[in-house]
Amino acid sequence: MENFCLLVTDGGGRVTAQVGSLSPDGTGRPGSSRDVRGLGWQKALEGPIGKESLPEELPSEPTSLETTSADGRCVRLWMAPLPSDSGGGNILLLHSGRKTIDLRAQRFSTLGMLAAGAAHEMNNLLTLASGWLELVLGDESAQGWHSDSLRKVEEALQHLSGLSKTLLDFARPQTGQVGRVDLNGLVRRVVELVDYQIEKDNTKLTVELSEVAPLVEGREDELSQTLLNLVMNGCQAMPDGGRLQIFTRCEGEWAVLGVRDTGCGISPEIQKRVFDPFFTTRRREGGTGLGLAVCKRIVEKHGGELALESEPGAGTTVTLRIAAVGEGVLLVGD
Repeated sequence: MENFCLLVTDGGGRVTAQVGSLSPDGTGRPGSSRDVRGLGWQKALEGPIGKESLPEELPSEPTSLETTSADGRCVRLWMAPLPSDSGGGNILLLHSGRKTIDLRAQRFSTLGMLAAGAAHEMNNLLTLASGWLELVLGDESAQGWHSDSLRKVEEALQHLSGLSKTLLDFARPQTGQVGRVDLNGLVRRVVELVDYQIEKDNTKLTVELSEVAPLVEGREDELSQTLLNLVMNGCQAMPDGGRLQIFTRCEGEWAVLGVRDTGCGISPEIQKRVFDPFFTTRRREGGTGLGLAVCKRIVEKHGGELALESEPGAGTTVTLRIAAVGEGVLLVGD
């Protein structure tokens, strides 16, 4: 029997939300679950993990550790910090089972299942906080000296709402209709959506489309989400402006879509982790580390692959390859 539990802590390390069962001994036996909300994270985990195996403090970067419970079960813990501008805190994911699970193979299904629960908890608090803020903003006498504070509260709620939406997008299944998608047309529509923002950011955009329209079988809303994410990532890599290129081409049986920027580039060490959920180098700017993870999941569900090439100081190219339409492509998982 396998057991999963997701914990969310506040900035002080106190558990504020729990999704799934947490057994004192890590066995996951029925009737052994306990509620650890309100406890410090170490106190909450010292049963299934063991205090001697836990780090002294929560890490500042996504980290994992593996140990063995008293009855010989493998227990693995993933820890990822949340953005400081949304209140800070951490997400802790605990798994126990007879065998060590493969991190890359299981991370999406597990996090997807539990992220929805975390987002639900966050949405409940957001609804309450937004209601009270709306009440105060509607009272003219409550503004004046407090206007700057109210603006900061509103910005914080917007950041938290964005994180919640990202978690939900990561977790919930998409229901868009599967059909034939013209990647050239998809690029044109996304460019119309972001053109103003790109120009505002002092970025020069060039688009190079294949003469033969690359056609794939898939969900247009998901592929649009992927391209939009890649475009925004490219812009964020060039805070002082630069050149952004979007291209499509046909390579044999593959339809190719790519985004190239002239930004700061990514070091080889970081390149190995850019597709890992919750890994981000922009935590101070509110990055959640789920954008590229979601993109990779979408592309792989379409039977394709997402590749990244980067050189520090020279820029980054992210390329999406999906089988071109022949007799049709069955989406993985459908």
